[in-house]
Amino acid sequence: MENSLTATDQGESFAPTYLTALGHFVLEFANNYMPVVYPLLIVSMGLTYSQVGTLALVITICGALFQPLFGLLADRSDPRRVSAWSVVWVGVVMALVGYVKNYWLLAAVVGLGSLGASSFHPSGAIISAAVPENRRGTAVSVFSVAGNLGSALSPLLMGAAIAAAGLRSTALLAPLGLAAGVFAALQLRNYPALSNHHNNGQARSTVHGAAKQGSMLALIMMTLYVGVRSWFQGGFVTYLPEWLHSSGQSLEAASVLLSTMMIAMSVGSFVGGPISDRVGRMPVLLVSMGLMIPFIWLVLHLTGIPQAVAAVLLGLCSGVSFPASILMAQEAWPSGTGLASAMVMGIGWLPYGFGSLLVGWLADRSTLSSALNTLVYAPLVGVLVAVVYYWDLRRRKIPLT
Repeated sequence: MENSLTATDQGESFAPTYLTALGHFVLEFANNYMPVVYPLLIVSMGLTYSQVGTLALVITICGALFQPLFGLLADRSDPRRVSAWSVVWVGVVMALVGYVKNYWLLAAVVGLGSLGASSFHPSGAIISAAVPENRRGTAVSVFSVAGNLGSALSPLLMGAAIAAAGLRSTALLAPLGLAAGVFAALQLRNYPALSNHHNNGQARSTVHGAAKQGSMLALIMMTLYVGVRSWFQGGFVTYLPEWLHSSGQSLEAASVLLSTMMIAMSVGSFVGGPISDRVGRMPVLLVSMGLMIPFIWLVLHLTGIPQAVAAVLLGLCSGVSFPASILMAQEAWPSGTGLASAMVMGIGWLPYGFGSLLVGWLADRSTLSSALNTLVYAPLVGVLVAVVYYWDLRRRKIPLT
């Protein structure tokens, strides 16, 4: 069996996964501090809320919608170089935010920065998963959690830097991105097997061995699965603090509950990969999505400590399927693992905004509580598309893990 992506099978180390995880951390750190900048920009540039919302939309579209294009690029080029230089690009571009005085130029800067993030993710997913089959879930968990940690620390640390030195302290991101990207580029040169995954224009699969066929239907189903999870997260996370506050809880208590649930999502993402390596990826997808149904209901109908426990369990279930879903997309489309990764990490994330929009639209026409309760049905859709994914691969006799 030919296996050109799996560098570790050639006696090499697990280091490429850690290198891409470092790059993921720095990239998300450089690309997720804008919420702490918006209040300053509203004052200094006289921005309206609509203009701020437009900036957020630009970031979402450039970071998600264009990912499949970069996935195709990753499948046809050297993912080592694409991932490393994307980190440099994002650090340098996002360092300019504190120096821009024109709104449309600012929109261009954040859009270009998000394009760099969009470029990184498919290549990073290819490299991080280039390990033996029984370690792939763990590797993608490491890759995912590093990015989550960078996103979480970015507003905190960049907010502190901006508070101390002003908006121009965004310049610190340039040397950070440059150092991390160049370091990764130099180190990844030691793993040439990661670039030799072409065979007459077709990427060689490590997920099915000799089975090179794929299923676009299964890939679409896995993208929909991730989209359902994003739809739930967008609607729930956006309005949970307001719902708790309107129900009589303090804003501080509401923030703590939301933060606790978000931390649980990160923990779920961290443990989800190793769990899928042991019990299989399909059980992780079905059980985690199915358990979300009662936990959503419990969060919305309990109070106090029981509600907090339900929120933690809901966060764990929401995060635990993230590594498995990336790998299952790659297994559905083994001839283009970059494209497959981009579909779930890019297109699959777009429903996040639509989930927020739908819950808000329903809340305006009824109550916020009623609108949030409709999210109980979202996991049912997730379970259904996961079953279709499983049925299609079994029908095509494509091995499942």
